Amino acid sequence: MEPAAPYDYDSGEFPAFYCDAFGCEHVVLRKIRGELSVTIRGVEFSGDVDELTTNLSQGSPELESFTFRPTPYGSFSGPDYIAYELAEYTLEWDMLISVSVQGCIETGTLTLRLRGLRNEPRSYPITTLILRYSGGTSVTRVGEFESMLNLQKQLPEGDHIRACITCLFSDYWIAGQPLYGGMGCFVEIKDIYLSCQDKDDLINLWNNYESPAVTETYLCPKFELRIPGTGYRG
Repeated sequence: MEPAAPYDYDSGEFPAFYCDAFGCEHVVLRKIRGELSVTIRGVEFSGDVDELTTNLSQGSPELESFTFRPTPYGSFSGPDYIAYELAEYTLEWDMLISVSVQGCIETGTLTLRLRGLRNEPRSYPITTLILRYSGGTSVTRVGEFESMLNLQKQLPEGDHIRACITCLFSDYWIAGQPLYGGMGCFVEIKDIYLSCQDKDDLINLWNNYESPAVTETYLCPKFELRIPGTGYRG
């Protein structure tokens, strides 16, 4: 039976474990879809999963026990400003996720181990995803959450993850997406989405429909399992 309301596993507070060169501690991760906030050693950080920043100015004494990487932001002609992103750390937490096991729905656990940016050029965050449920355990090491599909491929035939990443009506923007939370939901115009035949159709769809942003791990009552070959991401 489908749930009567969305499984909003993407929002709320999650016990987490933070480590860096200055020590390790238990923290509380406050999460609303793809946006995070967390207080570490009395300092508030917030932002995307892979881009945690603070409002404190660089040079503040409170920041002496953290490592930051300067990252330029701006237009193609040059950076407009420099953001200092938290670097050289790991952050781990668990989330609940819905799994269909031979037609029966159960709640599994998705463990996320985020290795933050390194303080060096061309460094990218790496996430290890571990899915645990009654059918076993599957693991993948990814640079973006689209690779959650690697977890799906490891499951026994007849089992599948029930979330936006495996939904028939969600897709990514052709030019790329952030590490986490960059999916578009087309369930309200599913006939138009499913009729897209090529990249131009999908670009036109994105440009003319304000798609709600969803995360790969979100689940709503309108979920339908994805048919291979659908949309841009197949």
